[in-house]
Amino acid sequence: MILDSLSTAPTAAAGKAAADADKLGGDLNRFLTLLVTQLQNQDPLDPLDTNEFTAQLVQFAGVEQQINQNAHLETLIELGKAGGVAAMVGMIGKRVEAAGRIVPLVHGQAHASYSLAEAAAETTLSLRDADGRVVLTRSGETGAGRHDFVWDGRDADGHPLPDGGYTLEVTALRTDGSSVAAESQIAGTVTSAAAGDDGVILHVGPVAVAMADVITIAAPESQQDQR
Repeated sequence: MILDSLSTAPTAAAGKAAADADKLGGDLNRFLTLLVTQLQNQDPLDPLDTNEFTAQLVQFAGVEQQINQNAHLETLIELGKAGGVAAMVGMIGKRVEAAGRIVPLVHGQAHASYSLAEAAAETTLSLRDADGRVVLTRSGETGAGRHDFVWDGRDADGHPLPDGGYTLEVTALRTDGSSVAAESQIAGTVTSAAAGDDGVILHVGPVAVAMADVITIAAPESQQDQR
């Protein structure tokens, strides 16, 4: 078979459709040239089997269709990338709230919240720096539901700490000492965005946040004040 040396598998790599189309055109021209030569030199008593070269042409048509499908797919991928970039740019400057425990301290201010599944007898909030050292411990709210947490960036002795990411730990206990389920959320302004292996990654100050973890998106506070 003339096409035994040709690949009929669909190409998946982006940017290859045009090159594959050129290669297919060259292969088809060689096939037709060889076919004409065979027809001109065939034995009248033993003519070529038309079913064979018809099958060859069908294979060419199938490969061409696959290449066209890949070309359309490449176009869709590029459009998707362009849309993703536009979406990332649109996120910069927005206020977001996202699930997470790493609280971004920016210019001596940090905002977060925590939610208790049920009322607790006592709640303790602790902040740890990047080295795991506890820099601040305070009592938290004990009622069920959401509670805001605002921090001025000072440690337990009142000393200002450098901007960065600080881990918020929420420990809520019942009267018998058993734990109450608690979840924390961080808040801040998106300063940059990038495409990562697992999707769009937003940077809220020094803290990286996966787009999938974002809970709410709002206009900057300055724009909210103007409404």
